[in-house]
Amino acid sequence: MQDINTTTITGRVATDVELKQTPNGTAYTEFRVAVNDRVKGEDGSYADRPNFVPVKVWQGQAEACTKSLVKGQAVTISGRLRQESWGTDDERRSRLYVVAEHVIFGSKPRNTTHPEPVEATATASA
Repeated sequence: MQDINTTTITGRVATDVELKQTPNGTAYTEFRVAVNDRVKGEDGSYADRPNFVPVKVWQGQAEACTKSLVKGQAVTISGRLRQESWGTDDERRSRLYVVAEHVIFGSKPRNTTHPEPVEATATASA
């Protein structure tokens, strides 16, 4: 059986979206998306438990995200999971994040001064 590395999340942008560049000039952005789990409490009631999923977006798609996404905005991310690790053998650390292949911009929060967008899709150019 062949492994399949694909994931899709829908939630709200939880952090500011800033354009960055690698040392060789490649544009990228990193932000977190808040996605809720519904969990059942001991009393039988359900409550939302937030998960904050790190997302990395590259090149032209990163530029589109930086121009359009604001904190609190609805967003759907499709992509693949990647793990990075760092540190010494004694203190190894790692994180799992989503490398975005498709980003669908949803509605902006009502308390923002930005106009309400038409739903748009940014797709990687490379």
